[in-house]
Amino acid sequence: MRISDVLADKGNQVHTANPNQTVQEVIRALVQNNVGALCVVDQAGQLVGIFTERDTLRLVDTHASQLATLTVGECMTKKVMIARPDDSVDQSLMLMTSQRIRHLPVVESGKLIGVVPQGDLVKAKLEVAEFVTRHLTDFITGKYPA
Repeated sequence: MRISDVLADKGNQVHTANPNQTVQEVIRALVQNNVGALCVVDQAGQLVGIFTERDTLRLVDTHASQLATLTVGECMTKKVMIARPDDSVDQSLMLMTSQRIRHLPVVESGKLIGVVPQGDLVKAKLEVAEFVTRHLTDFITGKYPA
């Protein structure tokens, strides 16, 4: 299974922020959109960072009084791990696990086309495993069409 399959199933809506928005505005957008991360894009639509719930917690711990004035560009995660549509779900999950991240922006030809949360990738893997298990069980018990 590929990342493109997951995006086709879940859709490719991407909630974004721009680097000049305040942290307070972006936290509000996270809550309103019920998402755990916003991709940060510049005026040309290029991915320049990501702002996550984890970034929020770190800021609340260290700069709580400045959330209304700090910009996302000052405190976003700038080293963004990405996936490509042709990457496998397994490959992407390994990357997410090794980098300890939960959201992976998907980029194709330099353009942001989606975001895959770790939970959606796990769900996709479970669906495949369930499908295989059901068909193997049917085959073993003689229910499989001949």
